[in-house]
Amino acid sequence: STSRSGPPSSPTSPTAFRSRATWRSNTGGIFATWRGRPADARHGPRGEAGVRILIANRRLCDYTGTEIVTRDLALAFRSLGHQPVVYSPWLGGPAREVEAAGIPVHRDLRLLPAAPDVVHGNHPKPLLDALFRFPGVPAVAVCHDATSPRDEPVFHPRILRYVAVDERCRRRLAQEAAIPRDRILVRPNAVDLARFTQRPPLPAVPARAVVFSNNASWRTHLPAVRAACRRASLALDVVGGGARAQLSRPETVLGQYDVVFAKARCALEALATGAAVVLCDAGGLGPMVTSANVEHLRRFNFGQGVLTRRPTAEAILAELQHYDASDAARVCTRVRAEAGLEPSAREWIHLYGEVVEEARRGLPTDGLEGRTALDQLQARWRWEARLERQEAWWQMLEPLPFVGSPLARIARRVALSWPGD
Repeated sequence: STSRSGPPSSPTSPTAFRSRATWRSNTGGIFATWRGRPADARHGPRGEAGVRILIANRRLCDYTGTEIVTRDLALAFRSLGHQPVVYSPWLGGPAREVEAAGIPVHRDLRLLPAAPDVVHGNHPKPLLDALFRFPGVPAVAVCHDATSPRDEPVFHPRILRYVAVDERCRRRLAQEAAIPRDRILVRPNAVDLARFTQRPPLPAVPARAVVFSNNASWRTHLPAVRAACRRASLALDVVGGGARAQLSRPETVLGQYDVVFAKARCALEALATGAAVVLCDAGGLGPMVTSANVEHLRRFNFGQGVLTRRPTAEAILAELQHYDASDAARVCTRVRAEAGLEPSAREWIHLYGEVVEEARRGLPTDGLEGRTALDQLQARWRWEARLERQEAWWQMLEPLPFVGSPLARIARRVALSWPGD
């Protein structure tokens, strides 16, 4: 998933949210309108009370790409008059933000008093958890990462649409033999324009830059960016967990910078403010985003697929030579016209309506569902369970003085590269 900055507190394990007082609104707020309705009841996708949408995400405790997507979509759906509910086994800062807006958040699907109309799944495991818990409910599966084992596509007969956030993810979905090609579509990420407002016009010569990434540290691309900025007479700041400069609300500071080094969602948010953006992260270096290449780069989510070069100081300095305040303003205008959150949320609602109507016309037999469930259990759950146990150990390592963070990073790399059982 896309990296970005998070709050100072460390991720919280599922066991840390057992207090009913802390999470009392799990059964309150707008979710109260579901009470007393049978779990197999259906609600029209265009009914007066709106669509009941269960958003399933692997974690909701840091400010990574899918966690921001989950938060933003839930808030947007609520503002449009629909009934979002969020499910995630791991809860933290973003979960509290969602609940503060009156949207129920659950770490246990058994707490839901009624079935949703549709499931929006950002990761395979929580999506399948929801499908097994709510028979007869259709789903939309979203692929956010073209390589991560956590985003490996899964087939289920009630997943009626498979949505890729960019071309690389679409190719990954298309390589899964069981997924019908006519169910695959591409829907790029969106940005909350109310949060990320447009800054005043850029200066003719840039003065301030920021690295906006959780992956930025002295071990990755940060030294090269620092060297390039020194040579370009640019003052440089860093926002992100890798540099111990975490920030939960980047929209409050991005407007202060003329140049932003970022990728993926972070890059999209910076573009929406009007900054000049160089696509750069630990995984490589891409171009400065311009009016000539923005359409192509957005097809790849401004992400890893376009970071094709080593991030050396010389290569970064060459990209800084493309700085053009007027062109950055044109890019900003286009991004704000095409990538806004509210129009994107309306498109999602339309898609959910199609899926619900398709499900009403008939879903696969129980036999096919049973075979699918068995296949998924055998192939995935052992690997996921092992990784979740290891995550608890990583979080115990983090606070140790001097050695905690390096040990935790090494453990994560080893675990994520280890093949599934």
